[in-house]
Order: sequence, then structure tokens, then C-alpha cells
Amino acid sequence: MILNQERMEHVNNDCLLIDLASNPGGIDKKAAKERNLKLIWALALPGKVAPVTTAEFIKDTIYNILKEIYKEK
Repeated sequence: MILNQERMEHVNNDCLLIDLASNPGGIDKKAAKERNLKLIWALALPGKVAPVTTAEFIKDTIYNILKEIYKEK
């Protein structure tokens, strides 16, 4: 859970939340509802509509992270 109840306190009331994370999601739905925030629950949408492109972005991101961790000094 990325956007939990504690972090949700820092979200403006007029903010639109869109959860694209894989199941179980990255936004606390209950906390968003309690604060009456607008939330679009679109779990794993990128992988559903563009799986090849999404996989390429994930691969590139992982490679970039590894390059940063293991770059020559």
C-alpha cells in the first residue's frame, strides 16, 4: 500500500486519485472514501491495454536501476 491512511492526510480534497497498480492496488480505498476523495479504481490497466509496451517500460526501468546501482566508479 503506497497511499495509506496516514499519507492520505496530505492529499488535497479536490485531488483525483487513479490507482493503476496491480492487485490489491496501491491506494487505501477505505481511507479515500472516508475523506470523500474521488478515486478511479483501474487496477493493472496499463498491462491490460498495452501489455508489450508496459513490459518494455518495466524492463527499461529495471535495467536503468541496475545500471545506477552497479555503475563504475
